[in-house]
Amino acid sequence: MSKTTCWNLRVSAEANQGGRKYMEDVTAVHFERVNSVEFASFAIFDGHGGREASHFAKVSVSRFCLLI
Repeated sequence: MSKTTCWNLRVSAEANQGGRKYMEDVTAVHFERVNSVEFASFAIFDGHGGREASHFAKVSVSRFCLLI
């Protein structure tokens, strides 16, 4: 049996900032192929600590997960 790809995906994100002046949440979508392994990751980083905190979490968690 030949290998197939799983890249037939459509991804969207919805955000609602509510009564806040600025949107503080951050999303991340990542598709990657390493050798013959394909994977996708999806994340939502809640901005309770402000936009800087959620952006820091996105960068830090993304780097950590890609090292595994």
